[in-house]
Amino acid sequence: MIMCSALLLHLAQSFAAKPAGNSVQFCWWGGEEDGMRGSRQFVKTEALQLIRGYFNMDMVAAPNYVIGVYGNGPQRHFTDHLTAIGQPWLEGPVDGMSDQVPFLDAGIPVAGIDTVRSAPAALKNARDAALFGGTVGQPFDPNYHASGDSITNISTKALAICTTASHAALRGVSR
Repeated sequence: MIMCSALLLHLAQSFAAKPAGNSVQFCWWGGEEDGMRGSRQFVKTEALQLIRGYFNMDMVAAPNYVIGVYGNGPQRHFTDHLTAIGQPWLEGPVDGMSDQVPFLDAGIPVAGIDTVRSAPAALKNARDAALFGGTVGQPFDPNYHASGDSITNISTKALAICTTASHAALRGVSR
């Protein structure tokens, strides 16, 4: 959670310094693991007609990372950037595991990037290790929801990849 917040703060500062052509709203949700309460409340109470897309940046610095991108259309803003810089990425599932779900349910296009392909406890396979490095047979994030889940157990390389891709995606969609 802390790296997601750091990424969003960095993006918000960047957009404040050089505003986009279209508005970009940054939100931090509470209660994801408890039924996505924050994002559900937002969708239930806010005017949604001006929202062109929802971008989810969560789990962006797993120590045994992969780069996963998912969505139902606007994910191309992530994938175009990653492809242009020669960064491997894997298509991830658009599933019921994170705060994009209320937006999907409301008919808003979504996209997301993460370093765990929506499965932090999943074990890295040989194909993933060949693309991204790391340790085969170990979880993408062995510290997920555990006492070791701290800033000292992250991949700064994965965070940098997710940060530049998120910046490019939001700049692309906000033109």
